[in-house]
Amino acid sequence: MERQEQQKEPREAVILLVAQDTLLISFVSQVADSLGYLLSVADTTQTVEELLASLSAPPLVLIDQVSCLESEEMARTVLATGDLPLVFLSSREHAPPRLDTIQSEASSWASLLPGLFPRTSIPRKSDHQTYATTITLALHLFRTQEELLHSRQALSRSEHQYRLLFQHLPLAFAVHEMIYGSDQEPLDYRFIEINPAFEKITGLRREHLLGKTVLAVLPGTERSWIETYAEVVRTGEDALIESYSRELKKYFAVRAFRIHPGHFAVIFTDVTEETHKRKTLQEQARVLGILAEASERFLDLDLGDLDFQEIVETVRSISGAIFVMYNAFSRDGSRTITRAVAGPPDLIADIHETLGQILQGHTWKFDEIRRDLFRESPFHVFSRVSEWSADLAPVELVISLENRWNLGETMCLLLRHEDEFLGDISMVMPAGLSLKNRPQLEIYARNVALVIMRRRSEERIQRLLQEKELLLQETQHRIKNNLNVTASLLSMQALATNQPEAVKTLLDASSRVKTIRRLYEELHLSENFRHLAVQTYLRPLIDEIIAIFPDAGNLQVETDLTDFKISTKLLSSIGLIVNELITNAMKHAFPPDYLSQRGLTPTLRISAREEKGCLYLSVADNGIGLSTSAREWLRTREDQRSFSGSNFGMLVIHSLVEQVDGTLDIQSGEGTTYSITIPLVVF
Repeated sequence: MERQEQQKEPREAVILLVAQDTLLISFVSQVADSLGYLLSVADTTQTVEELLASLSAPPLVLIDQVSCLESEEMARTVLATGDLPLVFLSSREHAPPRLDTIQSEASSWASLLPGLFPRTSIPRKSDHQTYATTITLALHLFRTQEELLHSRQALSRSEHQYRLLFQHLPLAFAVHEMIYGSDQEPLDYRFIEINPAFEKITGLRREHLLGKTVLAVLPGTERSWIETYAEVVRTGEDALIESYSRELKKYFAVRAFRIHPGHFAVIFTDVTEETHKRKTLQEQARVLGILAEASERFLDLDLGDLDFQEIVETVRSISGAIFVMYNAFSRDGSRTITRAVAGPPDLIADIHETLGQILQGHTWKFDEIRRDLFRESPFHVFSRVSEWSADLAPVELVISLENRWNLGETMCLLLRHEDEFLGDISMVMPAGLSLKNRPQLEIYARNVALVIMRRRSEERIQRLLQEKELLLQETQHRIKNNLNVTASLLSMQALATNQPEAVKTLLDASSRVKTIRRLYEELHLSENFRHLAVQTYLRPLIDEIIAIFPDAGNLQVETDLTDFKISTKLLSSIGLIVNELITNAMKHAFPPDYLSQRGLTPTLRISAREEKGCLYLSVADNGIGLSTSAREWLRTREDQRSFSGSNFGMLVIHSLVEQVDGTLDIQSGEGTTYSITIPLVVF
């Protein structure tokens, strides 16, 4: 009794792969792992012998004819060990040998089903499903054969042995005769014999099948089945098929092989459940791919890029609906406007013609019933389109569309952000079909709602920015006008004063005010109030400063200004620095007759460039150079800020340079050169 129970315990399936191709080994390992089988790998005859001796359970042996040059010798080693299932992995250049040529006396495994396993092979480049099906069938048959071999010891060697195998085979098995027309065209095939597993899997009774043709019993059988079996009979090559039978409404994995001329046998199993699971996983992967792609596009959207047509096309792809429309709600909730529709062009054209209006862009009244429904739940199912449309369109017209296009349920999915209704997506299904992937659709709808809210926020921010820019522009305009008034008052005061020192001070102050005013004039003309080009600001400023002086017509001005942008805050300081340097030069660098006695023309050179994150500003003249008092002040100064007198301009220049964290270098001799370096951020 204990021995019988021990025999009933399932043994773990083992696959022995004889190969040297690492890619093939990796692939077969994945197949074995997906089936829950153990995999051992050997690459030499010695390794094969050692593994066969060490394995606790007899393995299914796969021999790669391409990477193993001694594949036949290894096959002999395998069959010499015992009656093991053996499958060759072949290619066009390496046809599988017959086992009965390798082993003089065919093993019981090879002789169990003549015509099947004496030459069992699969193309080595087959897909995952082909490998999995072949391995599963081979192991099923081998286990069945093992059980029958145990029974042989107690039973006589008779035809009853094969009948027992046939009756107890766990896979469906059938023998058929191919029927041809007068031109040898395959027309049908006849049932010669079936086993009980065939009846169990198909639900067809043996007494209703034997002697009859498949088209007589199952008239809707696809032509592809007949043609595939005819090819097996014609060529003698086995066929591995996974296909759907409309008559039986099931998916089958089938192995077909010729048993003798005009006859063939099939072994198959029902893989409907596995196929449905695989298709479900594929559909989920497809939908997740769509959602991932859509989410990525949402993240990259710029203002105004929201594509409602793409949204309805995506919803149609996810849901399986025949027709989809997106309706946006007005801010006050009183109406909706159809932004986009998706569906077969003929259906959309029929809707437009029947209703007498184009849906896209049409405005609808938002009824109270629909509003109440949305307050209850963001998702609603209507049994018919006419129920969904309510009084939005004449009922008789909507019903005529339902009948012509066989339309079924209509779903309405609300787009909502917190308590704000943004719109809805309506989906019309073909009659008899249900909505697919509702959870994924709801996720997608939430993403769409977030993008719409983001777009609204961006529009709101844009409006605020425009208002701010307008206010800033108005403020700068007022500042510019006030600076004009201030400069004019200073100039008028200078004209009304008889004291030379006061006149000089007032005119200097007026010049500095005009420098700042020039900046605001440029800002008023510019679209960007935060950054301005150095050349745009300095060139007219230089001309304006020089024009104040009576001797400006005799002066030669050379400018080298690179065009780059800096912040307006920094530019105002630079303008004041340039004003002080030019004013100092015009006042002190060119005393009367100094240059004319030397045959020189008064020259002023001004340059500005950006290099390595710094502004390099230079103002140079060919005049008399710094005065003795100025040189002494530069050499001995301890407290510039407390200094007042004739060198006040120098004090201003130093203070302005310090404010912008710059450095000042002065070279004076035959003329004076001011070199200023200021760190900056270039725009």
